[in-house]
Amino acid sequence: MERINEARAKITDESLEIKSALATFIEETVNEHCTTEEVANKILNGKKSIKDLIHSITEEARKKAVDNIAAISDEEVKEMVLKYYELGETKAHITEVVDILDLI
Repeated sequence: MERINEARAKITDESLEIKSALATFIEETVNEHCTTEEVANKILNGKKSIKDLIHSITEEARKKAVDNIAAISDEEVKEMVLKYYELGETKAHITEVVDILDLI
């Protein structure tokens, strides 16, 4: 539990230093997934930071921009956060549509 608290504190400190809505969103997403020592170790490995992730997200937005205007959904950002920190759930859950008549 100590390692998990250490990882959460690291992420929170980084977010507070940056002071942006995106940093807060990243912090909340990471802390939500930081429930095991394995995840905490990934966060504490020292190679990744919210600042670097924001740079990557900004670059992705620039690639998508049309006439210097771009938007990235919360889900897309969340997927980028999970992928960046290698937290597993890198794709949004896709629900398969089932026709109720197929069950009869």
